[in-house]
Amino acid sequence: MRQVLDQVEPGDEVKGPPYLEYDGGHEPRLTPSGRTILFGAIRKRGFDQVMSSLGYSDPVEFLHALLGHRTLPDQATSVMVAEIIGKN
Repeated sequence: MRQVLDQVEPGDEVKGPPYLEYDGGHEPRLTPSGRTILFGAIRKRGFDQVMSSLGYSDPVEFLHALLGHRTLPDQATSVMVAEIIGKN
């Protein structure tokens, strides 16, 4: 899992808003800068802890959301917004 995360982590050039994007639906997806914030949290607190704090129990489902392939459920969006606000 660590190898996969290392391969897909956005580079340092991806910083700043917008952290979430909407495609006209109600649930957002992470942008590259949003993924940068979550990768920082994963490095600090660990994959499993971040995954569970966002309300995921399936690592594959979480990885798909982390990569922007799936939308974030409401609970994950709330935690993500708190994470962003905590950084500013």
